[in-house]
Amino acid sequence: MIQERAELTRNKIIYGAAQAFAEYGFASTSLTQIVQLSGTTKGALYFHFGSKERLAEEIRERANEIWTGMEDLASCRCDGRVAVQALIDFTHVFARNLARDTVFRAGFRLDGEHSTPRERWIPMIRLLLDETGSASDGMETILVALVPGVDALSRHRPGRIGARTITAVWETLLPVLTTKPSDYLPSGRPHPHPDDPLGCAGRPPASRPGTSG
Repeated sequence: MIQERAELTRNKIIYGAAQAFAEYGFASTSLTQIVQLSGTTKGALYFHFGSKERLAEEIRERANEIWTGMEDLASCRCDGRVAVQALIDFTHVFARNLARDTVFRAGFRLDGEHSTPRERWIPMIRLLLDETGSASDGMETILVALVPGVDALSRHRPGRIGARTITAVWETLLPVLTTKPSDYLPSGRPHPHPDDPLGCAGRPPASRPGTSG
């Protein structure tokens, strides 16, 4: 029971901090704001995390785990997904996570403010573009900029850039990226495996950023 209460308090602190970091950034967030949003105390915050810096790093790590799942989704070919559709699906999943997951949204902002940002979407987009065989500097620039652009436009209004907007972007880009735009779903591919979101249970995905094979 004590352990469960401690875990509950820890998660409340993380969620409260994520709300503040997502809205105000690291430097402008105070411990008082975190405590108020989490409904806890400064004593509990220091007990569980020790500092604001350690708390921010915990949120970055949790967001990093979500990125790993997104990379798995983008690299999965077990269900016939091809690179162009994987690019489309990735941008929809990113926008959806940004709108719905406060910890992911906070982690993305904290990462951008960090002295060594991970920018994990860049190698992922490059890998998928190379796989399409239609890569160009212009297309890479557009897609790389799309990710932080969605974040910037959604920062104070999560969900502002939703599925309809991302779909419209792809309706514009597909004729440039492929000679058969009608072969793809600009609205994103509904996944047929509800119990296995990646459709890759027991099977290895294609190469992920930074890997070969």
